[in-house]
Amino acid sequence: MRPWAWNTDPDTRFPRPEEIFDELALGPARFTPVRLATPEREATGPNGQTATVTDTVVTIRRT
Repeated sequence: MRPWAWNTDPDTRFPRPEEIFDELALGPARFTPVRLATPEREATGPNGQTATVTDTVVTIRRT
């Protein structure tokens, strides 16, 4: 959890990359997921605090 974030509610749920891709309903004949991931990284806040944050990555290729 980022101590500098405005929303620190631990029950906040963000959609998984697979859910985002599915909701786009792009049609598998024309679009292929290249990367659906939730990598973690260390981030530094405005006052120098550090925290592990999770990014959401959705990369799609048109075929």
